[in-house]
Amino acid sequence: PTRTKTQRNSELELAMFVKPTPTFGEINERKYNDKSRHGQTTFLVVADIGVKKYPMHHEHIIAALQSINLKDTSSRAEARKLLKLHVKEEGVQQFLLKNLYWKQKGELSWRMNLNVLVENMSEILKEIPKVLSLTPTLFLKGEKSKYIEQEDFDELHELFPNSEIETVYNAGHWLHAENPLDFYQLVFDFLQ
Repeated sequence: PTRTKTQRNSELELAMFVKPTPTFGEINERKYNDKSRHGQTTFLVVADIGVKKYPMHHEHIIAALQSINLKDTSSRAEARKLLKLHVKEEGVQQFLLKNLYWKQKGELSWRMNLNVLVENMSEILKEIPKVLSLTPTLFLKGEKSKYIEQEDFDELHELFPNSEIETVYNAGHWLHAENPLDFYQLVFDFLQ
């Protein structure tokens, strides 16, 4: 059946709700039961993450975020200068700074709970329970990323038999920040 523009927009919003995440958390929390907060999940978009266990490798990003003393930081530009010391990629800097907001006039704060992320990193990086999901799924991998490699494809297709795996070129793991146009085009095409 043909979907209306409103239905397609709703599906795109759902795909963006299952937002790019290095934790695969939305799926893990649901234990692959294919249910979302609104009922049956229509589509699932997974950005550059597989089901395998990953070693710790974001030390430089955590160090960058922890290097910013928000009590002494008076602007986003100042925060970005501090980030640049640890994170060279402009798209990644911008992505991380999206988590910075003005809690009140003169007081910056993180949207994320950085301490909880640091404390639970081993949990975030562990293997995802291997349970079959029949939800139509799009796995997006960054061309320069090692999170989803060719040898992972068979297992992903076995656990997600209604899945596609596409590559976002000119992007690493932070593909939605490094190449947002291609990322969103692939998601849009998948939802058509």
